[in-house]
Amino acid sequence: MICGDFNHMKDTYFKNATTMKQIVKNATHRKSVIDLTYTNMDHLYAEPVHHPGIGRSFHQVILVNDIGHTSKPIIVYNERRKQSPKQRAQLIRCLQQIDWTPLYRLNSCEEQLKLFNTIVVGLINDFLPVTVVKTAPDEHPWISDEFKRLISIRQFHFHQGNIILYRMYRNKANRMRKGLKRKFYENKMKQLKSQNPKKWWDCVKQITGKTKSNCNLLAMANVNTNGCVQTLTENISEAFLKVTNDMVPITEGDVFVENSNEQYSMGKYVIEVDTVEAQLEKIKASKAGGPEEIPG
Repeated sequence: MICGDFNHMKDTYFKNATTMKQIVKNATHRKSVIDLTYTNMDHLYAEPVHHPGIGRSFHQVILVNDIGHTSKPIIVYNERRKQSPKQRAQLIRCLQQIDWTPLYRLNSCEEQLKLFNTIVVGLINDFLPVTVVKTAPDEHPWISDEFKRLISIRQFHFHQGNIILYRMYRNKANRMRKGLKRKFYENKMKQLKSQNPKKWWDCVKQITGKTKSNCNLLAMANVNTNGCVQTLTENISEAFLKVTNDMVPITEGDVFVENSNEQYSMGKYVIEVDTVEAQLEKIKASKAGGPEEIPG
């Protein structure tokens, strides 16, 4: 299968030489059919489905499915609280007006905690109610319910053939998309560059749809030593030993004296295996490695 924007290409010779067939029949850019799909197994594919263009593009999205298969997005239902600025302000005003005198008159801490939780949780449920939101796993975090509503209206007018209304809601959706992206960057992303690089990079992965990588020892072994954890540990040990290659080994006959004239035994300078394991567990495997290619 070959697909793309062919821009009025004369494909007679191409189809005769490759025995391929072009299966997109309806207009994809204004009144022209220039976004094409060629295949030599057209009997295995259903009729292409047209969708509105992505972003500001005037080219439609062409979806080609095999016969008997329809790809449906995985829908996830999450519970969220409505937290508009007006609702949060109302909650704060109500909390400031509460008379906490009955709370201090209770005898035990358990009763005070129970009353406090009852009052606060009740107010939160009243002013910030929980709603069920339908989301997709690859959905961008800046998408709002109003933006989804505009997309649905735009899709409806597109499939109904109402070009004027489709273009109106397309422009509204594009303007809202720019505003949502800008607000999300200002509220969530802008300050992360100077605070926590790892947290900032996690947000970048979330926006771009990338999954968080697994950074345990087994994953590191799969990348560096073909899955052999023993070889990986030996390489890590050799990297640490290279630091002390130019040092003279300590022997049992060596005696170390400090200003207080107190002699120290050899055991003070022996590093136990448990100590090494505890330090290795503290290594942050998600951080970039140095010249020895060891993370952390």
